[in-house]
Amino acid sequence: MQANKEEIFKEHVAQFLSSMRSVEDFYNVVITRSNWHKMEAEMGRKADDYDYFAQGHLSEYLSKFESNEEKDFYPDGLLWRQEKFSFIVDAFVQLIIKAQELGVNIPVPMFYDYCAAVSSLKGVEMAIEHIKKA
Repeated sequence: MQANKEEIFKEHVAQFLSSMRSVEDFYNVVITRSNWHKMEAEMGRKADDYDYFAQGHLSEYLSKFESNEEKDFYPDGLLWRQEKFSFIVDAFVQLIIKAQELGVNIPVPMFYDYCAAVSSLKGVEMAIEHIKKA
């Protein structure tokens, strides 16, 4: 019975990965950032310390904003990032819910990916707020 649940979950993972093709560039950013989460977790930091990781993304966004290196970075570029990262986080949430329903665990690398997606979204949201106030 458990093997059947694992197979069903693998199908959902395949659907999830298929949906990530529509945001491939952003999903690749999440995967890269996931490695940072994993590395930090191996050194004792919680991978789901979203504030810590979001601060790093905030610094990156503020630097881009201040250097004016990207045309239309604010607000359009940040809102675009927010939309894409929100899509990814929502898809992960649905996958996690499905795993819970089936009583299976998501693979550890996907946990790091999820944490990276959440902190990426949070970093964008923090940047939007910070720049709005400035």
